[in-house]
Amino acid sequence: MFCSKCGEKVMDGSKFCANCGAAIGGNASGAGMKVDLNKSGDLPPRGNYSSAAANNPKRNKQEKKRRLKMIIVIILALLLAVLTAATALVKAGIISVAVVDNKTKERVFDTDKKSEIAKDGKTEDDKSSQNQDKKSAGSDKNEKAIAESTKISERQTESMSSEAVTEPVNNEYILPESSTRLLERKDLENLSAEQCRLARNELYARHGRMFDDAALQSYFESCSWYQGSIPAANFSDTVLSEIEVKNRDFIVAYEKEKGYIK
Repeated sequence: MFCSKCGEKVMDGSKFCANCGAAIGGNASGAGMKVDLNKSGDLPPRGNYSSAAANNPKRNKQEKKRRLKMIIVIILALLLAVLTAATALVKAGIISVAVVDNKTKERVFDTDKKSEIAKDGKTEDDKSSQNQDKKSAGSDKNEKAIAESTKISERQTESMSSEAVTEPVNNEYILPESSTRLLERKDLENLSAEQCRLARNELYARHGRMFDDAALQSYFESCSWYQGSIPAANFSDTVLSEIEVKNRDFIVAYEKEKGYIK
């Protein structure tokens, strides 16, 4: 039989038309019956079927999965496109430019280096040779300075040696240290009266005093260190140092004690 609404063939025993959803009943027509498509019947609203389908959880889940898969596919496609484009750009542009830049820099560096050499007119070997010459010159100067210093030291040594020779030997003095330290009694105990007299006048003779006594003058003139230049009348005791004055007085006191002088 056929649906009385849409004329679609329906199975026997069906309550609704599978095509339009119209109720099958007395309105169903048999074979060869005319179907009034404009006739209204007890049909459920089509919107209800849509709402029912939309509220179906299973169907909604499947729809979400389908959309998620589509999104993933789109993202992967975009990433692949970006990677492909980037690879193409790197191979075609960036690397080649970088290499060219490096080569250009190397050429510029070599050119600058050659220009510097051209200006100086000297290569690295020439500069090294010059540095070596400077070091050699500096070494020669140092050697000359050392040699000169050695000569000066030798001259000073010779001068000191000659001065040492001209210094009076100790055996020409009665008391060699009478002008540098205070005398003690033991320094005079082994001296005779004449030696004490010579030791006392020795303090004056060190300062160039001349003596009216011929024996004293003759004695001191025989000493290599004596430089008599001041007559006895012009000589002043103020030229004696404090130590020499104390030693003179000490000798005089000893001579009086021993009865060598009054």
